[in-house]
Amino acid sequence: MERRVLSIVLALALVLAGAQWLAGEALANGWHFGMSATSEEKLSLGFGYGMVIKEDGGLWAWGAGILGDGEERYFWTGEPSHVPVKVMDSVASVVALRERTFAITTDGSLYAWGSGILGDGVLRDWQNPVLSPVRIMDSVVSVTAYETSETIGNYTTFVIRTDGSLWAWGSGQLGDGVARYMFSGNPALSPVKIMESVASVYTDSDRVFAIQTDGSLWAWGSTSFGLLGCGTVGSWDDHRAAPVRIMDSVASVCIGWDSTMVIRTDGSLWAWGLGQLGDGVDRDSGNPQTTPIWIMDDVVSVSGKRALRADGSLWAWGNNWGGWLGDGTEEVRLSPVRIMDSVATVINSVDSYTMVIRTDGSLWAWGSNFGGQLGDGTASGFDYGDGNIVFYEDYAALEDGEYIYVDNDRRTPVMIIDSVVSVSTFGHYFPGSTIVERTDGSMWAWGSNYNGQLGDGTTERHIYPVEIFAGMDWGIADTEPDPPPTTEPKESPEPPEESPEPPEPPEESPEPPRTPRPTDRPSTQERRSPVLRWVLPLLGFSVVGSGVMAVVLLIVRSRRS
Repeated sequence: MERRVLSIVLALALVLAGAQWLAGEALANGWHFGMSATSEEKLSLGFGYGMVIKEDGGLWAWGAGILGDGEERYFWTGEPSHVPVKVMDSVASVVALRERTFAITTDGSLYAWGSGILGDGVLRDWQNPVLSPVRIMDSVVSVTAYETSETIGNYTTFVIRTDGSLWAWGSGQLGDGVARYMFSGNPALSPVKIMESVASVYTDSDRVFAIQTDGSLWAWGSTSFGLLGCGTVGSWDDHRAAPVRIMDSVASVCIGWDSTMVIRTDGSLWAWGLGQLGDGVDRDSGNPQTTPIWIMDDVVSVSGKRALRADGSLWAWGNNWGGWLGDGTEEVRLSPVRIMDSVATVINSVDSYTMVIRTDGSLWAWGSNFGGQLGDGTASGFDYGDGNIVFYEDYAALEDGEYIYVDNDRRTPVMIIDSVVSVSTFGHYFPGSTIVERTDGSMWAWGSNYNGQLGDGTTERHIYPVEIFAGMDWGIADTEPDPPPTTEPKESPEPPEESPEPPEPPEESPEPPRTPRPTDRPSTQERRSPVLRWVLPLLGFSVVGSGVMAVVLLIVRSRRS
């Protein structure tokens, strides 16, 4: 008996060790274990599928998963749709995630389909999905949703209605004062009211930020590493279950893996959390910044640790593995450095690479080019001596033999394609996929295509832009989904009143250092092996899985005896 107990204890220790290892790798690599999206664009690329809203309001989808056309199109059944299928009409915006899709129609109705928690009062697993759009609620302005990339029970959805009220459902941090977890049996399956007078909302796995119409910023969720900005550093389980006031005069929020950044109404950029916030200090987990600090002025947008200023100049700072910042070096930047000028839009992509649209409509990219995700006709990967590059999807080839890492990462911006009006990227776990729409209405795609998500009729990877859906007849469907009746969600308490204001910025702060545009690629510094950056997290998953299986087997064996 004692030996069995000891064995179970050792197996549990293996699980915890693997989880700790995995968490460490996540922080080191900037891994995202989930994905968040907001209904803002006409083009949305999800996990293995894509969606586009055409000029007439028709919503079309392609790829693998639950596309909303009444069919199950999973890649393991060999039945993904490599050409667009019509889903519904009169769509204003769409959010494509992994297991769920949300669409807002032109009359303000919110529809959903897929699995998980859609908001219609039912909890569905992947074996019982909703195959066609169902109506969730009316008078919706925007929807912001988050879900984990593995089925570990985190599905949150936030909706702002026309009257400014914020509603939420799912499992995770909703802000209604209740701890809601999938496996404890108390997720919110239908919308609950969170607070009034909300202009915008931003969410991640453990943190939610809402800006009210008066510019005040409110937050709830985990206080770990001070990432909530409320001045408290807690454990992963220390949560603020209801909204807490953080600061005033806020225009927008950007949630990063190790930091949070906000732009105030005067254009100043503020930040808190871990790592390189841009104030010249590198902070570890033992020394987080728990309240907002001033970074720079004249900022109009921020994506990750890349800030676009009012004059069109793009600035970047932080980790610089593989030259991801685009300044021509691999040096960690503790303060912002100037990358390029005449930038109109920064594409919200993963930390390892960046894409921007310049004022002339040209799309530029730089950073990790693993699998050819940048689209410049080259690719980084592993060469085992036969001249063929092995990418992330082909891990079996990495088990034996010596290899040479072919480095085609871009440490300075390169132009990919011109005349771009809209871009959607997806870069979670696999080399990224990108789809763009050009001014002439044509659509182009490149990158990973493992589920046929690029829509070119194949599952082949493309390392340069290829036109998709050329000559496609985007005709109007004869019928629309028949919406079921909508029931109004229940009320919940109002947010707390006042909380202390953060300190004001210093009267005079130096401008970020201005660095010349790099022209030559310098010698690389010693950096972490690309194999380690990708393989170690997978080993962490393996360790956790092995520990779980060991615990299960030991318990089963003890019951049999």
